[in-house]
Amino acid sequence: MNRTLISVAVGALVVLIFGLGSIYTVDQRQSAIVFQLGEVVNTVEEPGLHFKLPLVQNVRFFDRRILTLDAPEPERFITSEKKRAGR
Repeated sequence: MNRTLISVAVGALVVLIFGLGSIYTVDQRQSAIVFQLGEVVNTVEEPGLHFKLPLVQNVRFFDRRILTLDAPEPERFITSEKKRAGR
């Protein structure tokens, strides 16, 4: 009785781990690429819940928003007349 209970608990734990390892979500601001053994298998652009094969496939997420970086001061440069330009 005790041995079967332990084996059922271990089996349920293994199923839970593989089940959670096969689900991923893509946010509406992201896109994802699914790799299988290092090769691109699928690109996912629609948000929502998606599935993959655990231990064989992995997912990489990328931000689809436009990210800009403004420098606090513009860069200074020297013109062909040897004068300083920029602010």
